[in-house]
Amino acid sequence: MVEIAPSGKRLRILQLLLDHGELTGAELLDLDDSLPRGTIYTTLRRLQDDKLVTSRQEVDKGQPGPPRRLYKITAFGMRAAKLGEYAQAVMSGARSVAIPRGRL
Repeated sequence: MVEIAPSGKRLRILQLLLDHGELTGAELLDLDDSLPRGTIYTTLRRLQDDKLVTSRQEVDKGQPGPPRRLYKITAFGMRAAKLGEYAQAVMSGARSVAIPRGRL
């Protein structure tokens, strides 16, 4: 089941993908060390199951080791991230909150 407005680590991952484009799980961890190492790939898989992110295997560039998996936010994920940011602002008691426009 898709959360209407993602929160916590799910929202943080969506925000990072929104800000930085395609990233690997390791790159997400490098960008935010508060993300739990033990659950990053489980969370990414759930985000993918919920159609909030997509993934693809990187084309082999002659590097040692298995190919890396790159994750990218979807249009649905972008809307969910914006809704999550709005929900956090409302819950924190922000006095001025920009209301997300368009269909969510």
